[in-house]
Parts: sequence; structure tokens; C-alpha cells
Amino acid sequence: MADNERPKEEEAITDLKNDLQNVSVEENGTDETEETPERKITQTDHLNKRLLSAFLDRINVNPQLQQSEVFDNTENSSDTDPEEDDAKDLPENKFGTMSGDHARKLIIGISGATNSGKSTLVDLLLSALPNCSAIHQDDYYLESGDKRLTWIPELNHENWDEMKAIEMDKLVTDIQDWSSNTIKLSHPSTSILLVDGFLLYNYKPLNQLFNKRYFLEVNRDVCWSRRREREYIPADVPGYFDKIVWPAYLDNLKEIKEQTDITFLDGTSNKEELFQTVLKDILSIASLPH
Repeated sequence: MADNERPKEEEAITDLKNDLQNVSVEENGTDETEETPERKITQTDHLNKRLLSAFLDRINVNPQLQQSEVFDNTENSSDTDPEEDDAKDLPENKFGTMSGDHARKLIIGISGATNSGKSTLVDLLLSALPNCSAIHQDDYYLESGDKRLTWIPELNHENWDEMKAIEMDKLVTDIQDWSSNTIKLSHPSTSILLVDGFLLYNYKPLNQLFNKRYFLEVNRDVCWSRRREREYIPADVPGYFDKIVWPAYLDNLKEIKEQTDITFLDGTSNKEELFQTVLKDILSIASLPH
């Protein structure tokens, strides 16, 4: 470098150092000799300060410093925008992994014929799975006497085994609300929702919510022997099972058999073995120890 150019470089460096010092003085409020109007330190000031420091380092200390490192230091600074930090804590999506200490959401469908063992299986899973809750399709039946129910004249009875007897839209909304609510846990984990019911997989808006679906099958004799031991409100009338319940189940089963992502299970198998099979499967999906 020519001798006549060195004073210009030294003068430029001196000006940069003064600018850097002025930013530090304004930030720390240590200059008591001059009375200047108070000005809020902005993100631009912080950025300028870091860029000036990097520039001086490049000239006087580390000539190999790359430009990319200057901006990496800026991005990693503790002076980053708080709103950007908050955004990092938001969930990636409704059903995926949550960042921070939020829960990953899984929605599991447990369907099958009436009296196929759905409720028993759900109760066992609730007692075994951490951070697990349940929604029951039976809680969304219309009230008896509702005009939306189909009346069966020959049985003098309402039809409770078709989809129009259930408030499906409300069921879907409640599941979506559960999924969208943020769940804060003491450590990163998985939150599981079990949804049980006899008509879950014939309703497209509901099908789109499940991460995993199970269906318990039973034969007619087992289904009838179990059903006649239970009490319903309103009670079954003679002929209701043969005319409504079983034909509706067969139609439902025929329709969903075309859906290849449903795991069909034998509802007549040992309850404990059935429970252990589904439990291990869910634990594997949720990446939980088992």
C-alpha cells in the first residue's frame, strides 16, 4: 500500500471506531457531558454495531473473516427479535411434532360392531397410555323424539343405527378443537386422543383426522348374545336387532373393507391379548417406550 494512502485508511478506521463508540454510549447511557435528546435504541443500531465490529475485526484482527460469518453472528445474537423467538415455539402442524415442551398429537380410531369390545379396549388403553383421553361417538346421539331421527313404523321405534342419528359435525368439531389446542407438558411427549364408535369410518371429514384406525369384527351370534345382555335407552324392541342393527353393521363393514389403511381385529379374541396388540402398536406409532 502506498504511504499516502495509509493516513486515509487510518482516518476511516478512526471514524468507524467513533461511530461504534457513539452507539455504545447511547445504548448504555454513560455519556454525561452532552445533553442530547433521548432516542430509543433500535434493531438497526444493534445491527450497525455488530457490522462495525465485524468490519474492524476484519481489518485489524482477522483478515480471513468471511462475510457469511458476519451475518451468522448477527443471526445468532441475543438481540434477535422477540417475535421471532416466539414463533419458534409454535406447533409445526396439528398432528405433527410440537417444538419446545408442546405435545405431539395422535388421534386413534377404535370402531367396530355394536358390543364388539370397543369400550372395554378404550378403557384399558386409557389406563395404560400416558397423556391419553377419549371421545365417545355415543355421546353425540340426538335426543329421542328429535325430528331428524328416522321413524320405523313396523317396529314403532326410532332408528339409532344410521349416521343421521348422530351429530357428526359436532363430533368432528370437538376432535378438531382438541387437536388445535396447545398442550403444555413438563417435557416433550405425545398426547393421544382415542375416538370410539360404531360409525366412524363412513364419514369423510372424520376419516381425515385419524392417524391410525382399528375395527373390531364379530359374528352375528356373538353380537346378539352380548347385545341382549345390555340395557339401552330407549330399549330395543323385538325385531330391532334383526331388521336394523345387524343389516346396518354388514352394510357398514362392506363399505369400509375397501379402505386399506384400517387394521381389522377379531373382537371375539381374548381381551387382554387384543389390548396388548393394540397398545404395542400405538406405543410404536407414538415412539414411546414399551
